[in-house]
Amino acid sequence: MRLPLPSAPTPGAWVVAYSGGRDSTVLLHALWSTGQPLRAVHVHHGLQPAADSFAHHCRQTCKALGIALDVRHVAVCRDGSGPEAAARTARYAALSAALGDDDLLITAHHAQDQVETLLARLLRGSGLDGLGGIAHYRTSPSGRGVWRPLLDCWPAQLAAYAVHHDLRWVDDPHNADPRFQRVWLRQTVLPMLSSRHPGVASTLSDLAAEVRATAPMRKARDAALRHQCERPGPWGTALLIPRLLALPRVDQQRVLRAWWAAQGGAPPGAAAVASVLDEVVPARADGQPALQIGPDTLRRYRQCLYRDRSWSPPAAQTWRDGRELSVPGLGRWQAAQAPTRPLQLAFPCGGERILPAGEVHHRRLKQLFQQHGVPPWQRPRTPLLLAEGRLVAVAGVAVAADAPMALKWIEHADDAVTT
Repeated sequence: MRLPLPSAPTPGAWVVAYSGGRDSTVLLHALWSTGQPLRAVHVHHGLQPAADSFAHHCRQTCKALGIALDVRHVAVCRDGSGPEAAARTARYAALSAALGDDDLLITAHHAQDQVETLLARLLRGSGLDGLGGIAHYRTSPSGRGVWRPLLDCWPAQLAAYAVHHDLRWVDDPHNADPRFQRVWLRQTVLPMLSSRHPGVASTLSDLAAEVRATAPMRKARDAALRHQCERPGPWGTALLIPRLLALPRVDQQRVLRAWWAAQGGAPPGAAAVASVLDEVVPARADGQPALQIGPDTLRRYRQCLYRDRSWSPPAAQTWRDGRELSVPGLGRWQAAQAPTRPLQLAFPCGGERILPAGEVHHRRLKQLFQQHGVPPWQRPRTPLLLAEGRLVAVAGVAVAADAPMALKWIEHADDAVTT
């Protein structure tokens, strides 16, 4: 017995995301049967006592098939996005780290997963694009391909294949726990819908395919509108509120989602989009409203919307040698020559003053931030350079006369150079 596997969409070494469950076991065996060289990666989440036995089972199975297995241990960090999303984020980060530049990651998502995804996104209010469900092939944020060859196969087909080939797998208790939304949809919602509409699963699957087919046209239009409303800057690409409000409401919603997704975040749901348009955007001019969306925050400042990523200060550093000092996650200082005295990296605490080059009076850092339009949440994150406790440079804002020659601050975001 064989499964109707499509041809690989791109060249590259095959790497199977192997959990040890039935679906990924069927995928692993079906791909192994083609004779194509492959290897597997198992992500050890450590979320339950049986996690070690899952990894052991995967090792035994891969050994029997002659497939190399890479077991990756991860720590699932709760970031406000929910346990399922947090585990998925950790899993894909581990899988990405296990891949080479030319590797093709292959996952065991099937037709029922497609239906569950569509329902979950429909309930979340993720918009029309969300109803496209899971793509057969996509490019990950790291630029590598992710292929799902079982996406047109239903669970009954996978079960029949597993029985025919006498496959063995492990059952994750989480897959039967109705506290998780996907399990609730699988155990409660879909059976209830199917009892009244027997073909509902196929109908939903066809709907997802139709939405995906029309996605390129919608995305091109959304991108054009988004570019009209965007303004790149040193604190990220902002969304200009006056231009956003000039659009019809439905386009405002789509632009918001497209703008957020373009910066690497999952598009906000309907409730979050409504809160942005009804509460954040129309807030008073001197207000600084904020809205938590997943692990990040949407903020408004001076008629612009910004995506504020969570941040923690890097370790203390002293710049003694070389022409550059890197500040992880933010950017780097660059000068024409190495400092003539040690310079300490610091961040604002309040009350700092600096004598900018060409001026005769010291300036309060708070005033300089206001003058340069630095958003309030960005101010505590602005790198400073100190010489024996005296402020000699503020990233993107000011440098003192005795700062290193041709000192520049270079943002990571877009490599914009400021002095």
